[in-house]
Amino acid sequence: MWVPLPHGLWIDGQRYGELGLRAVGTADEIFLVESSGMAPAHRANDLLARCIDPLEAGALEPVAIVRSLVAGDREAILLHLRRMSLGDGFSGVFRCTRPACAEPLELDLKASDLLLPPYPHAAERYSCPVEHDGDLFDIRFRLPTAGDQEDAAEVARVDPEAAARRVLERCVESVACDGRSVDPAALAQPVIDQVTAAMEELDPQAIIEFDLNCPACGSSFSAQFDAADFLLRELDQRVDRVLREVHTLAQYYHWSEAAILAMPQARRERYLELIASATGTSWS
Repeated sequence: MWVPLPHGLWIDGQRYGELGLRAVGTADEIFLVESSGMAPAHRANDLLARCIDPLEAGALEPVAIVRSLVAGDREAILLHLRRMSLGDGFSGVFRCTRPACAEPLELDLKASDLLLPPYPHAAERYSCPVEHDGDLFDIRFRLPTAGDQEDAAEVARVDPEAAARRVLERCVESVACDGRSVDPAALAQPVIDQVTAAMEELDPQAIIEFDLNCPACGSSFSAQFDAADFLLRELDQRVDRVLREVHTLAQYYHWSEAAILAMPQARRERYLELIASATGTSWS
């Protein structure tokens, strides 16, 4: 199935506005079991690489394609993968940010409602004029990609600000002020803040936030939705169920793991019902 990219992928100066994508399958579920110790950003990117079709243009492999996607396109592909693999509707649980409360709030969500249409003015690179302390900076940059996020993920665990700055420095290609070149690493924080705001405005799919009101304490707060985190947790729950099915069927019928996994889900469920009926137990 072809799914649209809000921003689009540029290869050799040409924009590609969609990618081929398939639902998560049995082989991917085995990957999820074997990759449980992998860093979440890396794990999500590898899962996407397994499920997208390679592009003939530029001879890019799926892993390289995923790492080249801007953050918003990665978020969109994850939402499409959720819709195709687990259905459109799901529940999102968020917690009140007030420490004394931390009340869980459950929202009924649809992946399709969280997707944005293609950006009207997408480009491979952008320039942004920024004024600070009487100086006018001309900053040329690209948008952060899934590769940038993956490479900064370890730093983000201990120092989110340092990780954000590392990503920005990778994305800023040139800075000029009064005809002279400026090192991006030397930019003052107010300048960085303005460039970051410009990036967020140019890639609105990258950050999905909900404005919520806590029914327990009455406080208002914003909660950010991370498509990779939600999808991986849901898939891990599904994989856990599959493993329990394999365990039960292998224990009762002595079939191999490969034979059980190759069996259609409806047949597996029917055999589990027969085991439950014969043993007087329940299966869920």
